[in-house]
Amino acid sequence: MKSSHSDLYNQMTLDEIFERYKKKENIEEKLLQIMKRDIKVIICRQCHYTSYKQSILCKQKQHYVKICEIKQKFFECIECHKSIFTWSQYPIENCMNCHSLKGFHRTSLIRERHGTKFEDEILLLRGEEEKFLNSFVSYEKLPNIID
Repeated sequence: MKSSHSDLYNQMTLDEIFERYKKKENIEEKLLQIMKRDIKVIICRQCHYTSYKQSILCKQKQHYVKICEIKQKFFECIECHKSIFTWSQYPIENCMNCHSLKGFHRTSLIRERHGTKFEDEILLLRGEEEKFLNSFVSYEKLPNIID
């Protein structure tokens, strides 16, 4: 049994789904624009230990700590594309994943999504390329007008 207002319900649910995807996409765009962010870290004066929170050893020995605000920068390995962050200007060590010496390049907080593309999304400004000028056109590339 089908309701007479089922089309309205389906349209409402589709609108809700599209709104949810729009919000998700907006959040993703904002995260893609973040190249660095300010964070608070704790620096121990005796141990010279820097971290998000005070270490257990420093707490037990009651070391003097200082709370600082620093910039956290995001980088990606050129070789294996693993994302890392650093508190210094540039990463000091080599990549922990592949031990590459090529270095890093700046990236955003999240990685840009590279999904598969449909035939409609592929942009061919000049159409499909032929190997030779005025060459024989295969039947697959001809439009299916004669059927």
